[in-house]
Amino acid sequence: MCLNAIVRLVDLDCVVLVEDPTILQLRGVVFNESRCGSTLTANAKMALNPDKHRVYSDSAPTRQAMMACGETSSECSVGAAANLLKDVIYILVRLDEPEEENVFFKSNLQNTYNTIISRSFSNNSCIFLYKVQYKS
Repeated sequence: MCLNAIVRLVDLDCVVLVEDPTILQLRGVVFNESRCGSTLTANAKMALNPDKHRVYSDSAPTRQAMMACGETSSECSVGAAANLLKDVIYILVRLDEPEEENVFFKSNLQNTYNTIISRSFSNNSCIFLYKVQYKS
């Protein structure tokens, strides 16, 4: 998927220009396999301080950015995908809500995209949640 396709996902009628936007601080990323408690973890982050925290859970723009180069990075490099993801997140954390200060992201993309995630968030706290199946 190319950048033009991602840009088309934005509803331009909803875009509001803000003179001095607040830039939220990215405080952490939760990436996970399915059915392992990651939604509970993301919701707990929000509940710690709902007025100051924002959580993006499996948001379409971040998902599309991570998948832009294809599953095997055949359409562009991992570095290009990581830069695109950082740019998308920069846009998502600009807002006109001065009381909010921190943002967290949760994504359930599988191991194929872990390199993109880790390269994009190398200076941020990340956790990977998974579920171990036990036979009884």
